[in-house]
Amino acid sequence: MLLKPRQAALLVTVAVCAALWMGCASTPPEGKGQKKGEAQPPLKPTAADTAAFEEKVEYAYPAVVVNRKINLRSGPGTPYAVVGTLSGGQTVTVVASSGEWVKVLVDRDDRMGWVHKSLIRRKK
Repeated sequence: MLLKPRQAALLVTVAVCAALWMGCASTPPEGKGQKKGEAQPPLKPTAADTAAFEEKVEYAYPAVVVNRKINLRSGPGTPYAVVGTLSGGQTVTVVASSGEWVKVLVDRDDRMGWVHKSLIRRKK
């Protein structure tokens, strides 16, 4: 399945922002006694970095919400914040997975979030 141009642009934007954030997060600010512009050693990963989930990107496919109303979350699991809701019959595009959770792009308004895979069904 091909993504709509707007969906593809959103996915590229998310990937670029994530790559930039990861690069910025590993570079500490210039400290005392360092010369300006001098290369700095990378930081060791923190507990928060190592606790991050592993996102598996496969290929995008269309799906439909099977329950009346489900939560759209900021990450793959119930501890993550609810960033929206989806209604039964609403169409989404699955773009990644992590365990029992899938990352979806909402076709109607280009929001992105995570839902449990049992709450959606692949479109035929």
